[in-house]
Amino acid sequence: MSDTPALPHGRPFVRGMFVLAGSIVLAALIGTCGLIKLRSAGDEIEVTGSARRRVDSDLVVWKLAVTSTRPTLADALRNVTAQGARVAEFLKRERVDDKAVDIKPLVTSTIAERVNSEETGRTAAYRVTQAFEVSSRDLAVVVAATQHIGNLLGQGVAVDADAPQFLYAKLPEMRVSLLADAVKDARSRADQIAAAAGASVGRVKSVKVGVFQVTKPNSTDVSDYGTYDTGSRDKDVTAVVRVTFAFK
Repeated sequence: MSDTPALPHGRPFVRGMFVLAGSIVLAALIGTCGLIKLRSAGDEIEVTGSARRRVDSDLVVWKLAVTSTRPTLADALRNVTAQGARVAEFLKRERVDDKAVDIKPLVTSTIAERVNSEETGRTAAYRVTQAFEVSSRDLAVVVAATQHIGNLLGQGVAVDADAPQFLYAKLPEMRVSLLADAVKDARSRADQIAAAAGASVGRVKSVKVGVFQVTKPNSTDVSDYGTYDTGSRDKDVTAVVRVTFAFK
């Protein structure tokens, strides 16, 4: 007697085989459709690219001001005018070009009289301010002047001097070429990713330009709104782009 079990036969068996076969075909079709959708949804790749250049500031801005507070407006004006003349003489002595000096209009304000912390409605004093703004491409001359400001203070001139601001005036001219380098960097990254995936990169579909970052050399300080460091003469200018490529 054979130990092999008898195979089922008849219409129920045949119907079951058809159902099983249909299920296998349906599953294959579903898998194929899913693969097609995946490829269709993944026909592009977005890559971030960046480019950085080191630049030397070509413009310096230095702001100074003298302020006088006196009981009468006439006295305040007289005093601030005398101090302002000393500042102008100082800048000329430091060989700062007259054309680089912008003498701002006088700004006047009043100081209210107070008794027991309460304003009386009368004026106690007048304050007058004379501001100067030096804007020059001769960085060496202006930097030297900032280092000699103590001489002016020693002469009794109560001048307020800000730290010099170093700028790069050619930044707008650099933007286009720097963005082009950032797009090339993005393409290089995309090619590497595509090669690892056994695919290739096609045309550029879109480019999103980020904000420019102007920072100290080798700095990691960045901002969503862009950074512009004015304290250092040498600067790193960085451009960032997000590029979407066709992926095939």
